[in-house]
Amino acid sequence: PAGGYLAFHSDRAGGQKIFKVTFSESGHESGPDGAVCLTPAGTNCIEPYYSPDGLRMCWLSNDGGSWDIYVSNIDPATGDLVAGTTRALGLSAFTPFTGGFPNLNRPIWTQ
Repeated sequence: PAGGYLAFHSDRAGGQKIFKVTFSESGHESGPDGAVCLTPAGTNCIEPYYSPDGLRMCWLSNDGGSWDIYVSNIDPATGDLVAGTTRALGLSAFTPFTGGFPNLNRPIWTQ
């Protein structure tokens, strides 16, 4: 929301993972592209969304065996996930994630 970070999913590190890159109108951090992996232990984490206040992020993953929405707090100073705050919402039984890629079931924050 403040425009400081951009999140995306990629298979650049093996398996789908969530990355963030510092965003500014003049470019990004030094390095190949400045991307930092937020979900290093994840193997199928997709569709990241920041909350409107920028203090949380949600994404889809089937790391627990079935598709679910995961939420974590975000450190506003770094844009990184806050250790120990990631949790699955346990909504698998209420979503149509029965197989395949859930591209029509993206989570969206509202205010």
